[in-house]
Amino acid sequence: MACLVGRAVTLERAPFVALTHLFPTHLRIDALAFGVCLSYWFHFQREALAGWIAPRRALVLALGAALVTPVFVFHLDTTPLLYTAGLTAAYVGSGLIVIVAAERDLAPTRFVRLIAFFGASSYSIYLWHAFAYRVAEHLTAQFNFTPTSLLTFLTYLFGSLAGGVIMARLVEVPVLALRDRLLPATTPVGARDESALARSLR
Repeated sequence: MACLVGRAVTLERAPFVALTHLFPTHLRIDALAFGVCLSYWFHFQREALAGWIAPRRALVLALGAALVTPVFVFHLDTTPLLYTAGLTAAYVGSGLIVIVAAERDLAPTRFVRLIAFFGASSYSIYLWHAFAYRVAEHLTAQFNFTPTSLLTFLTYLFGSLAGGVIMARLVEVPVLALRDRLLPATTPVGARDESALARSLR
């Protein structure tokens, strides 16, 4: 709630600028905290969580989809509600979708393995997508394409995915390996999850 109030106060004091309204940690840490809560429930209260989700899986999934839809429909810089309460709705909706997916044991089909492969590098993809967007913008200007051209979109999409996966292998995997050597996991849950992440990234 404090983060949401902070976003509203920031909006009142100045017009939207990503650097001041979207990027500051103190305005976005609620999303990280929500993810930590979901992780806790999944790992330490899984039976209770599954018992709550199972009978209402479709409803939870539909609610999650409804909450994240606005970010794909409205323009961020011209929709104040989107970068205040909309950010809260987006992480709650995303979390609901993720927890429904995580609660089910999916067959290891090619599609599921592909999604898991990119999911293991998702944070790195997130970090590098802005750079890929700038490259796409540069190509758009260089070749006089429209900003909505297929080339611009494909450059952004595949640049984000490829750049994120490559940087995860170059940075994230070695750092995780070093962390595990210096600070070995002390809980079975942590050890199991970290080894799975390392296997996915390799």
